[in-house]
Amino acid sequence: MSKMKNFMMEMEELVDDAVLEGASEFEEVAEFVLDNYKPMSHVDIEFCKTYFESIEGEVARSFKG
Repeated sequence: MSKMKNFMMEMEELVDDAVLEGASEFEEVAEFVLDNYKPMSHVDIEFCKTYFESIEGEVARSFKG
């Protein structure tokens, strides 16, 4: 896999982990991602925000049953 694809997958996993930990607002997600990205290089917050917004509806529907 390309480095860019790996990077994107890492960002998605961090967003997913933040949601599983209870983050419900993007600010909480961003803080989690910044605190938990191990390479400590560039974090693409805009990509994380776009991904979070795309799954936000799915997460809400899954909790409703």
